[in-house]
Amino acid sequence: MLYKFGANVKSTDNRNNTILHYFCGSGDLEGVKFALQFIDINDKAYNNFVPLHAAAYKNRFNFCEYLCTLPELDKNAKSQDVGLTPLGYAIVRNHKETVNVLKKFGCA
Repeated sequence: MLYKFGANVKSTDNRNNTILHYFCGSGDLEGVKFALQFIDINDKAYNNFVPLHAAAYKNRFNFCEYLCTLPELDKNAKSQDVGLTPLGYAIVRNHKETVNVLKKFGCA
């Protein structure tokens, strides 16, 4: 892993996405757990997207479930553009499994 060779794990892309945002959207749970050692679970990227938005947007319901077990998670963070929460994005994108998981954990 690049981290072993001195890579900055807190680096962001031009839209302020961290590796945590990417891991949440890509389907790499071990990557998520690794990134959480360095990056705040509520870290905001462009448009105020938090990692839970990335997981919900990509229909990673298992990641949503994992993230929702973390006590410091802001389950109802809103995007800046249209004010959608992660649940809102899951509903708009018709991700039924993700919607069910987010509702189970009290997301609005």
